[in-house]
Amino acid sequence: MARRAASLLLLAGLAACGSNAAAPPVAPPNNPQRIVSLNPCTDAILTQLVPARRIAAISDYSRDPQASSMDVAMARRFASVGGTAEEVIALHPDLVVTGGHLAPATRNALDRQGIAVQVFGVPATIAESRRQIADMAAALDAPERGARLLARIDAALAAARSDAHIPALVWMGDGLVPGQGTLVGDMLEQSGFINASASYGLASWDILPSEYVVAKPPRVVFMDRRGVTAAAGSREDGARRRRIAALRASGQAVAIADFPQNLLYCGGPTLIPLARRLARAREMAE
Repeated sequence: MARRAASLLLLAGLAACGSNAAAPPVAPPNNPQRIVSLNPCTDAILTQLVPARRIAAISDYSRDPQASSMDVAMARRFASVGGTAEEVIALHPDLVVTGGHLAPATRNALDRQGIAVQVFGVPATIAESRRQIADMAAALDAPERGARLLARIDAALAAARSDAHIPALVWMGDGLVPGQGTLVGDMLEQSGFINASASYGLASWDILPSEYVVAKPPRVVFMDRRGVTAAAGSREDGARRRRIAALRASGQAVAIADFPQNLLYCGGPTLIPLARRLARAREMAE
């Protein structure tokens, strides 16, 4: 009976949220002890900054190998949520961390329940990613862990740094290319590559059809090569196989390097494996 009454009170509160004006945001607490993350990028940073006992849940995305920006086995040790206000409120968090695409209705419901929310956007440079980690560490009262994570990232970046200037392109399975003004573009440039996206006239994020790359490939093409060795697979797997075959048949000297899609967006701890992958590809191309 008590549980049913609590559920009815929760639903009533949520209904009230939808019918009234937006509530003011709640100031984040000092040293939060029950934290929920609703975004794979904040999941990856959060799990590096605080002990597991302080994490009430992370997002379902991090349990999905296609969407996760952290180790999936590690992600599955935590409770997870799909991101609805009902799920989050039931966990009684004192802080929610998330990316910039939180639904306004969800944000309003959390504000009305007195739950603090901190939003961390997608960084466009290495410097922005470092600031994001420092800001989250401050919000979580975890300065020492934040400093250790930044030191690990800085060491990986320093080991990958080069002035080689090798033309390269990150070209994902759907043709998506990160151009200038993106975190991946910044990582390419500090790791000894020239982001070839500008030579195709692309914007910051753009779609590049196969014929342009095959006709004029850069020295290195980074692609997510999952599924390329299988005879069957998804439509996207088939597109990857065709693109790799076309590049190899072009008769031009182009190296094809693996670039898992989960390294594409987030920054934070993913900069460490990304830096190492870029350095290995550059050494092979030199």
